[in-house]
Amino acid sequence: MSDQISRPDLEVVRPILTFVDLIAFSGNSDATRRRFRAATGISLSRMGIDTIDALTDGAHSVGALATVLDVDLTQVSRQIAALRAAGLVQKTRSVDDRRSVDIALTEYGLDALRSWNASYQEQMRQPLDTWQVEEVETFEEFLTTTVERLEPFLVRQGSSEPLLRDRATRIAVRTSPTRTAVDRCLDAIVALVDLVGRAHFDSALRSAGVPLTELEYLVLNDIHALAPTTVGQVTERLDRAQSAVSRAVLTLETDHLIRRTPDRDRRVRSLTSTEKGAKTIEHIRSSRLTDLVAVYADVPTPTFSRYAELTDTYLRELLVDADTAARRYL
Repeated sequence: MSDQISRPDLEVVRPILTFVDLIAFSGNSDATRRRFRAATGISLSRMGIDTIDALTDGAHSVGALATVLDVDLTQVSRQIAALRAAGLVQKTRSVDDRRSVDIALTEYGLDALRSWNASYQEQMRQPLDTWQVEEVETFEEFLTTTVERLEPFLVRQGSSEPLLRDRATRIAVRTSPTRTAVDRCLDAIVALVDLVGRAHFDSALRSAGVPLTELEYLVLNDIHALAPTTVGQVTERLDRAQSAVSRAVLTLETDHLIRRTPDRDRRVRSLTSTEKGAKTIEHIRSSRLTDLVAVYADVPTPTFSRYAELTDTYLRELLVDADTAARRYL
């Protein structure tokens, strides 16, 4: 399939992949935690933020939260304990089974979530305020198309029903006559952020034929972009458990994708990507570009070029004020 696609086509789709990566990499970094603290004054781990975000549409059982967050019960139980201690969530009786207990947001938790969402949406909205109505409407059309076409490829197993339900709600909101073009476009941006936020890189890695897990890919990408670095620095930037990052580093080193070299004081070993690691990252990106072109294969070239042009403009304006953690890999 890639032999039939010309380089100009791949270049046209590149801004779209960059937009997806901006969302994905910022969601897998310490950027989310810092932005949440700035918006709410509350310090939470990234998983803590993900947990209260998962409760936006109502109470859930611990098991349901574990499924949505794609973690085990022990991890989600620890998060719930920390969030209860902070006054953000509470236990309630299940509506379906009075013998069971669900987890729900408190009023304090709801206020924090509203402040967080308002802050994030304001950042996403700012570039649109200077656009012409036609530009905003075309960008909304592209984003809506993107969510519909990428959902089958990006959605996590077990999350398709909530996404489809949320999308139906979003469509109803977007078609409301009281919504401005910018409001509707912002809804479409939030829908894409929601989709990418629930996605894994696993499908892209499988498509590229690369035997890495999502975390291993994130670690490799981090080391390649910011080398020389250390396990501790990678752990802090990705906001993951150091034990998990250390295991990923060991795998990458065994596969000759990264190397460790003693630092000047020889107590710390610096991490850098190898030539094989750099080629692996470029192969994954090229494969993802090719897959994106295939997703939009039936879209007329002039239309698609316009989509890409608007995406590139939006990104340049968004990145002016973006958190450095969100853009450091792009």
